[in-house]
Amino acid sequence: MALLDQRVPGDPDAVIAQLRDTLESERVEVLVSRLWDERPLAFPIKGQVHGVYFLVYFHSASTDLPAIQRALRWNRAILRFLITKVEPQIVDAMLAVFPRLRRGVIGYPLFS
Repeated sequence: MALLDQRVPGDPDAVIAQLRDTLESERVEVLVSRLWDERPLAFPIKGQVHGVYFLVYFHSASTDLPAIQRALRWNRAILRFLITKVEPQIVDAMLAVFPRLRRGVIGYPLFS
């Protein structure tokens, strides 16, 4: 999950494309991604009181996680991020329930 900064210049598609490029540059296979919601924050982060939450399910080797975290920290469009491990059964069930989410078939806000 990434919390995106609304103040970054450019349209939302450009910010999402930047996030995708950041992940793909670190050998990440994006399974499913989508815009979750725009919500007020519990406390200000870098002067922001609202944030855009973006969910990304991806597959990567555990040895690549430090490089992925470093790349996400350097991305100015990301206020915060959280990487957790999801059991394969949950991912398989999610993709079975939402087969159109795979590879952005629905379109914006998904990407492949």
